[in-house]
Amino acid sequence: TLVARNTSRLSIRQRCPQRSEPAILWEKVLLAFLAQMWAALRRCENLLRVRVLHPHRLHAAAATRPASAVASSSGVGRTASLVAGGGLASVGTYVAYDEGLSRSASFWSQAFPIFCHYKLTEFMVKDLDCSEQAEKYERLHNRYAPVVERLCLSLRGFYLKSAQFVAIMDDFLPSQYMEYCKRMQDQVPTEMTAAEVRQLVEASFGRPLGAVFSSWEDEPFAAASIGQVHRARLLDGQLVIVKVMYPGVEKKFRGDLKTLQRFCGLAQPQHLPSLNEIEKQFMTEFDYRKEAENLARVRKNIMPRWGRQVAIPEPLMDLCTENVLVMEYLPGKKLVDGVRERYSKLAERMGKTLKDLEDEQKERIRMGKSRAKSAAMDAMSSTVHVGLLATLDFCVNTPRFVYNNTLGRAFGRVMYQRSERPLNLGGMLELLMKVHADEIFVDGLFNGDPHPGNILLMDDGRLGLIDYGQVKELDVDTRIALAQLFVALQTNDREAILQLSAQPALALRTRYMNPELRYRYVCFYHDRDTPDVTMGLNVQQFSEYLDKHDPIETINDDVVMVARTSILLRGMANAFQLKLRTSDYWGPVAKEWLRSVGAPVHCSISA
Repeated sequence: TLVARNTSRLSIRQRCPQRSEPAILWEKVLLAFLAQMWAALRRCENLLRVRVLHPHRLHAAAATRPASAVASSSGVGRTASLVAGGGLASVGTYVAYDEGLSRSASFWSQAFPIFCHYKLTEFMVKDLDCSEQAEKYERLHNRYAPVVERLCLSLRGFYLKSAQFVAIMDDFLPSQYMEYCKRMQDQVPTEMTAAEVRQLVEASFGRPLGAVFSSWEDEPFAAASIGQVHRARLLDGQLVIVKVMYPGVEKKFRGDLKTLQRFCGLAQPQHLPSLNEIEKQFMTEFDYRKEAENLARVRKNIMPRWGRQVAIPEPLMDLCTENVLVMEYLPGKKLVDGVRERYSKLAERMGKTLKDLEDEQKERIRMGKSRAKSAAMDAMSSTVHVGLLATLDFCVNTPRFVYNNTLGRAFGRVMYQRSERPLNLGGMLELLMKVHADEIFVDGLFNGDPHPGNILLMDDGRLGLIDYGQVKELDVDTRIALAQLFVALQTNDREAILQLSAQPALALRTRYMNPELRYRYVCFYHDRDTPDVTMGLNVQQFSEYLDKHDPIETINDDVVMVARTSILLRGMANAFQLKLRTSDYWGPVAKEWLRSVGAPVHCSISA
C-alpha cells in the first residue's frame, strides 16, 4: 500500500520541497526496498493458496458457513487475521520451498544493510578531511569484507563469478575485498562429494565409469563457479580433463543475475548494460556440448597461426554431454600459481616471505614510489635479462664441459649451471593481446573470459588457454565497425571515435550525448584507463562519475563482451604492475584485416 500510494503521487521533491537531500535519498531507498518485498509477497500468492491455506478445507468451510457471516465484523476480523497470518506463514514457507527466493532473501538481508551503512557513512563524512574519511571507510571495509566473503562462498553461483571478474581490477575494490576476490580465482571450494560426481558422470554417459576411463581421480583438480574439474585416464591411456557441472546451477545463475540487476538498478545503475549482456552470454554456458563446439572452433582457428606459442585443449566430442565435458589435458600450472612460485623463490633468496614482498610492494604503490611500466618495455627488459643469463651460463658451462670430457672422466664430473629465467610477463600479455585480436577481428569468434585462472604456464614454455564457456561470435558489420574504431583509438582520432561509436553497429547512446564524456566512455571501456581518460579517479569512482553526468542509454550487446575482454586483459596487466593500451595491439591487426576484406580503414562518416 505504501509503495502504491507513493508511486501514484508527485515526486518526493515536488511534494516536499523543503526536505533535505539525505531525506529524499533515504525515502527513495526505502521505497525501492519495499518494492522488492512487495514483489516477493506477490510471488508467494500461489504457494499461499496451495500449501498454506489448504483450498479443500476452505471450500468445505465456505459450504457450511452462512452468507451473512461474510459481511459481519467478526468475519472480516477472522478473514483479516487469516490473510495476515497466512501471508506471513507463506513468506517463510515459500522461502523454504523456493531456492531462488531463499538465495535472493539471503543476498538482500545482508547486502542491503551494508549498502545503507556505506551510503549513510558517505553522507556523514562528506565534510571531514581525507584522512578522517579514509579512517571511517577502513572501519567499514574491515567490518564487512569478511561478511561479504562468507555470503559469496555460501551462495556461490554468479556471486562467485562476479568476484572472479572484479579480482582483475586492482583499484576497483578496497584491498580488504580484493584479497578474497583474488582467492576466488583459483581457490574455490567444491560443492559435490566424490560419490555424487561419479553418479552424475555415469548417468550422463549412460554407462559405468570403468567403461570409459581406466583411472579416475576423486580429488577435484580444480573448481569453478558452475562446475568442478577432475583428471582421468581413458582406456587408451590418454590423460584427460573432465568438467562436471553442478546440478541446478543454471537456475541459480538466472536467479542471482535477476537479484543483482535489481540491486544494481538501486545502487550501481551504470553496470546494468554490462549485466544484461552477461546474462544473455551466460545462458549459453550451461550446455557443455556448446562449449565443446566453441572450443573446437576456436582451436581450429588459432592453432595453425599461434600453435608454437599457445595451446588450446582439444575436446573429445563423443564424450561431451550437456553437463560433462571431456578434453585434452594440458600439463602446466596456472599463471597465478607460476607467478607466486617465482616470487616465492625470489623472496627466499632475499631472506623474506612472499607476504613480506607483497606488503612492501603495496606500501610502495600507496606512497607513489612504484610506477607501472609498459608491457612492451617489460617484455624487452625480460628478453635482455634472459639473454644475459644465457650468456653467463654459457661462459660458466664452457670450461665445465671441457673438464667433464677430459679430467672429469677420471676425477668426477661437475654439474652444469642453468640460471632460473624470469617470467616474461610483459611478453605473455602482449601475446594474449595479439591472440585475442586475431580471434575478434580475423575469426569473429573469441573467448570473452580471459582471466588469469584460465591461463596456464605449460611445461614446454607455451601458454595454455582454457575454459571457453563464454565464446562470442560477431557478424562482419560489427567487426568492421569495431576494427575502424580501434584504428581510430590507436591514432586518438576523437572525431572518428565519436562518429564510429554512434553507428548502428556499435550503438553507443548516452542520455545527453555529451561528446567529451562519450569519448571517455569509449577510451575507458575499449582502450585504456590512464589519467588522461579517468581524470585520476579509480575505476569505481570514474564509472560513477560517468553515470552521474551522462549515463548510457543503449549499446550494442556484442560490443559489451569485446569491452569486457579488453578490461580483463588490461586488468591482468595492472595486477602485474604493467600498463598497456589495447589499441596498440588490436589496432594493427584491425587495420590489416580491414584491408584484407576490402573495407575502408579510416572512418568516412559525415558528421
